Amino acid sequence: MKKILSLGMVLALTILSCFMFVGCGTETINLSVVEEAQTKAQTLIETYYNKPENAELATAGVDNFYVEISSNFNSDVEVVNINGTGHTANENIKYSVGNNNFVETPAWLKTDGKLYVAVPTLFVEARSGVTTIVAGSTEFKVTVLKMLEL
Repeated sequence: MKKILSLGMVLALTILSCFMFVGCGTETINLSVVEEAQTKAQTLIETYYNKPENAELATAGVDNFYVEISSNFNSDVEVVNINGTGHTANENIKYSVGNNNFVETPAWLKTDGKLYVAVPTLFVEARSGVTTIVAGSTEFKVTVLKMLEL
């Protein structure tokens, strides 16, 4: 009986350590959006920055504020973690766009089976040029900036 109990404990610890250290069940996708993020950042600047205070601003959308992270995102995910911080789809973030103007919009969008993340969030959260995004069982390592080698 003790052997069965001991084997059961070893099996349980093995499975637990697999989830803790290896990330069993999590698919990691490495992608680079350096060019897309820079282009979208330029569009964002042209659309929002340097407008007069209290100006009417364009609505944030995939054309002017978000970068596509996945074109195959048919998940029922309700929370996306961006560098460890969970964001729901209906949680608005208040982004400052200069001259006391703000754009309030979610950190991420799911539209037509695609996952998009707001450009400011990608840049602000980048650590060593990479932002980690976890959506369900998929982890995206998104390269946003190219780091200079000295």
